Amino acid sequence: MASARREIRPGRNTAEDQMKKQELSARWLTPPTGGALPSILDLFRQEGSVSVGDSPFGLLHGLADFRGLPLTELRRLRSLQIRGIDLSGANLARLNIENCVFENVNFEQADLTNVGDFGNAFEDCRFLRASFGAAVLGYSGTRYNGCLFDRTRFARTLLVRPEFSGCRFLDCHLKNIDFNGSSFDHCAFAGRLDDVWFRGGFPLPVDTEKYGAARPNTMTGVSFCDASLSGITFSDRCDLSTIVLPREGHYRLYSGWKKRLEGLEKVIEAWPDSERREADIFVAAYMVHAAKQEWYLVNCDEIIQEYRGSVGRKIIDGLGAPDRVSPQVN
Repeated sequence: MASARREIRPGRNTAEDQMKKQELSARWLTPPTGGALPSILDLFRQEGSVSVGDSPFGLLHGLADFRGLPLTELRRLRSLQIRGIDLSGANLARLNIENCVFENVNFEQADLTNVGDFGNAFEDCRFLRASFGAAVLGYSGTRYNGCLFDRTRFARTLLVRPEFSGCRFLDCHLKNIDFNGSSFDHCAFAGRLDDVWFRGGFPLPVDTEKYGAARPNTMTGVSFCDASLSGITFSDRCDLSTIVLPREGHYRLYSGWKKRLEGLEKVIEAWPDSERREADIFVAAYMVHAAKQEWYLVNCDEIIQEYRGSVGRKIIDGLGAPDRVSPQVN
């Protein structure tokens, strides 16, 4: 798989492209085009479609120019077909978006904070520097196909069961995120991931009863080639057998995770007390989810740092030969 970090990001060079967000919003409120805002809001308020011929500002790079559109007067978008438009800098904060289709839509720097995402489909959309702060994504299994999340903010974002296929997450600095019932198929991650939790599905039956059945998270072809992983948790039958390991750092991929922990537990019985106590902490921490987790990806540098160097190395050796290692590991 090609390196996601080598992706050429869209440039913004023309005077029109460089308009500030405030200017983009203001043009919807000032003559002569400001008078079009009520009819545009009515268009988004109704069920139907929004496309290239509906913008008073014409086209920009082949997309209908709806940049800076303030949609905060609306409470929801429902059953809309939105294709080929540019919503850069648009304000969609606090909207409930329900059963809509977005195809080839640019959400660069769009405000999607506190959005509720219910059963939508996003096809080939771009979320450059957009904000999903405190949003709830993936009610009713929203699909994201071929989408680009580039420096997108996910602070305090809750995920239910969105389905990501062929998506790229570039330098989003994903932190303190539980992906819950999210699923990933041939996606790529680049940049830092800190304290992120990947699951194979919902952890509890009550979640399925409440939110519906999540697509199994097989992680098929998911690439961490250009990612740095710290404090990552895998559980609930999250299949890692086909993932691409980070190319920088010291990572090991293991199958038979529970049996390896049980084997380590026996090995450390012969260790000195101080070393055994630390290793017991490791085993206890990872055994919590091991009964339902066949595969595990370990950041060896993180283990060595957390468990006093030599103890960390002994823990890694005690897990046995890995199925795969990072390309840089000798």
